[in-house]
Amino acid sequence: MKTRRQMDCLVRPLLRPLPRDPRALRDRARGGIGALAIAGTIAATIAGTIAASARVATAQAPILYSLSSQQNPRGLHWRRIDAPHFTVIYPDSLAREAQRAVTLLERAYEPLTKTLARKPERIPVVLNSSSMTSNAFVAWGPRRSQWYALPSTTVDGMGPVEWYSLLTVHEGRHIVQERAVRTGIIGILARLFGDNTTAFFGGALYFPAWFWEGDAVGMETALTADGRGRQPSFTQRIRALSLAGEPYRYHQAWQGSYRTYYPDWYELGYLLTTHVRRTYGDSAWRRVIQRAARNPIAPAALSMALKRETGRTLVQLHADAVRAADSTWRAQQRTVVEKPASVLSSARADYHEFTLPQYAGDGSLVALYGDLGTTRRLVRLRDGKVEVLHRTVGLFGDLQFHVRGKTVVWSEYEVSPRWGEESYLVIKTLDLDTKQVRRLTDRSRLFSPALSPDGTRLVAVDFARTREASLVILDATTGRELQRLSNAAGHFLVTPTWGADGRSLFVVAVDRSRGNALVRLPLDGAAADTIVPFTHDAISRPVAHGTRVYFGSPHSGLDNIYAVDLTTRAIAQVTSRPLGAMWPALSPNGDRVAFSDYSVRGYDVAEMPIDPARFVPVPFTVTHTTAAAEELTRQEQGGSLLDALPSTEWRSRPFAGWSRLFDFHSLSIAPASDGVNTSLFAESRNVLNTVGVMVGPTFNVNERTLSLEAGASYAGLPVIVDVAARVGSRASTYADSNDVTQPYSWNERAVTTSLRLPLTRLTGQVRQSLSAGLTLGRTYISDQPVAFRNENNNGDLTTLTYALSASQVQSAAYRDPFPVGAVVSAYYRHTPPPTDYTSHQATLSAALYLPGGWKHHALVLDAARELQRPGSYRFSSLVRFPRGYSSRFHESLTRVGATYHLPLLYPDLAIGHLLYARRVQANVFGDVARGTDRAGAHGVDYRSVGSELTVELSPFGPRTSAWIGMRVSRQLTTGGKTVSEAIVTLR
Repeated sequence: MKTRRQMDCLVRPLLRPLPRDPRALRDRARGGIGALAIAGTIAATIAGTIAASARVATAQAPILYSLSSQQNPRGLHWRRIDAPHFTVIYPDSLAREAQRAVTLLERAYEPLTKTLARKPERIPVVLNSSSMTSNAFVAWGPRRSQWYALPSTTVDGMGPVEWYSLLTVHEGRHIVQERAVRTGIIGILARLFGDNTTAFFGGALYFPAWFWEGDAVGMETALTADGRGRQPSFTQRIRALSLAGEPYRYHQAWQGSYRTYYPDWYELGYLLTTHVRRTYGDSAWRRVIQRAARNPIAPAALSMALKRETGRTLVQLHADAVRAADSTWRAQQRTVVEKPASVLSSARADYHEFTLPQYAGDGSLVALYGDLGTTRRLVRLRDGKVEVLHRTVGLFGDLQFHVRGKTVVWSEYEVSPRWGEESYLVIKTLDLDTKQVRRLTDRSRLFSPALSPDGTRLVAVDFARTREASLVILDATTGRELQRLSNAAGHFLVTPTWGADGRSLFVVAVDRSRGNALVRLPLDGAAADTIVPFTHDAISRPVAHGTRVYFGSPHSGLDNIYAVDLTTRAIAQVTSRPLGAMWPALSPNGDRVAFSDYSVRGYDVAEMPIDPARFVPVPFTVTHTTAAAEELTRQEQGGSLLDALPSTEWRSRPFAGWSRLFDFHSLSIAPASDGVNTSLFAESRNVLNTVGVMVGPTFNVNERTLSLEAGASYAGLPVIVDVAARVGSRASTYADSNDVTQPYSWNERAVTTSLRLPLTRLTGQVRQSLSAGLTLGRTYISDQPVAFRNENNNGDLTTLTYALSASQVQSAAYRDPFPVGAVVSAYYRHTPPPTDYTSHQATLSAALYLPGGWKHHALVLDAARELQRPGSYRFSSLVRFPRGYSSRFHESLTRVGATYHLPLLYPDLAIGHLLYARRVQANVFGDVARGTDRAGAHGVDYRSVGSELTVELSPFGPRTSAWIGMRVSRQLTTGGKTVSEAIVTLR
């Protein structure tokens, strides 16, 4: 996953490093809950000791090419449809949906290319049926698009747009963008080096993510009747900052800040790209791309091209865009007649979010809470106090919970232990009295659960692998299915809720082209009844009480709460808040409505009395839109491309995995981690990520020798198989008996085979992993004119390595330097027969990541123990030596270390487009080690203390993090020196 450039993520993967959603702090973990940064390097290369002080190099193993575990489960039968511009690859369960996907893609091809005037080559589009992640992306390396089956489980963020229609436009525009940037310097590099180089230069260095995503959001807004550009919640955060007079400068908006929450590059990009199109014409970006791609000054190329096209720099255009939007928002604000509400959550100076508030049986309110310094958690508000109910609840993205009486119910992600492209949504419950969490279903595909009025049943949406949605009634105690309701119309169903009598359900039905409607479904099998007809105004999270159903909608131009009378079908506006009110909940007796009230400080829980006399009747006949959305629509084809889709039956045939087994997409220059070897690799990976190959020459800078390496990885089985081979020459020097340096060289042929079994378990915000591996290596050394003790000589070196590692990691808050967790690794290496060498090595290491004494501090404890029994060969040590010392060999080495991390400053300092400083951090550390050898009478002690000062930087424009600084170490034993060194770490 880390080798590909993902150009899009409509709904975020679990717990990404930076905030992604303007309505919820959904993604605060650093690096994902499956990633735990290991502080420092645990492997050190130890030079051999030979007679006459010779300088030698140990045998060099080939570089393994290893695929990740992101594969679909075995047993799927794949098929393909070859259309003029796309090859759609899909499992047979999606046969009907694949036909529609091809029709949509071909229908959108010409409209998507209009304003960029570039027509992309054929590209594979892979449809996934096994994952319950709501996501899609276009990727380089290899070039492809992948669509996940599950739509967003609410209509809050993107509006009531049909999922494949949205992906057609959004992902299709990315495909066109990718073709458009392959011009000028980027085009030359693309032809020379392929996809990975294009991804770096075109996808990051020249054109930032806000360009890709903002332009694509603009197209989804222009070419459908929905899209994020029409939703007021999408620009809610920028609007709040602007109307409050708080700064929203370009560099902070793009690079992010630990001081406060800025919306991500989707919102920023839509603001910028739309402003340029509206002000300078629909073809302005086409000319900007061409100019920028010809400019060798990469970090400033985009700003220089914009200056040439518009007369304004990038920073100036951002300020212009904010001012233009601000005038529109202020004019709209003057028309809002505010209805007062009581804010129940206590005042907080920092940005925070109380979302989805709901009444418990005792009248207290349960909500989901998160802020920049806190992971998302379930809390209860009672008597002005906030009580934490569940700290690691797995409510990611737009997943929701429901409260009835003393029970909370929600759907939570679980993953297949081995197959990364397979996941589930299981139902869990929490008892408010005991705080006990129960798992109600296993390996299910259920979302949006809601408890019945008496709490004995629950309803949820079941999403099949055919992309068919059904409402199911489950026993709330056992999880047993009691009833399944028909969905003959084939609508996608979201946010079901119970009628007050428990004999009917209300659900939002999303149509392929007409938007959404509020529908009542009697449980006795009677015909469905449409309460609110189909509209492109979102109908968000309905709740029924008495003779009314309350729901959220952006109908007024801001998100507010509405009510529909079940008898007259009349709709009225209940709330009128300055920046929006979302997610209504009715008190047990129905006299109050609670909701999330937005302000510049985030979402608070607010409450107001239910007074029908103050409801404002509204006709729900005209859909809310914006001037920007209408202008974009006029610049494109003037309406939704989903109107009048042709009826086409595409020819389908089986997809044989071997038909595209090899897809060499990139030629990459890859410096090795040892800083000595540099490789030029041609890389291949198939579209299903089951076969990968790398082949190319490797040059050793120190030795000035050349070798040829090849590696392959197969991940279509539960055990991943990696093989690699290397053939080449080596060279070194030694000092003879007269202390004269003598050169010598030899030849090496090496083969390595590795078997890996990576397993993962996800429980809420806690990810556990277990990985077992077995690696067999064989190196044949020949033509070496001299022999050395404990080093490589002529003959066969056979090594067998057993590896076992385990980790448990809990998600971290956005400001935390590390997640809380632990990692344990065990290695055993030896030289089994037949071999000309003998050696044994056993290593055990562990690291513990703990919170520090204050918020956003961290304490890292690590320890390692290594035993070696060298015979005629010596393995390099896998234990990091104490900081401040040069490593040396010991047959027995024990090390313990501690590092304390604390933030000093959040400068948010930009040096043009070259550097952006996000955080200054200090670390203090202490290391203790003891090494012993059989030949030595006493052990050698190593103790050091020191400090580090690092700055988190984003260099050259892309939104990446590099930690650069200095380390000063004081040796307390064995030398007593003070050592200074530079630190460069990429995360």
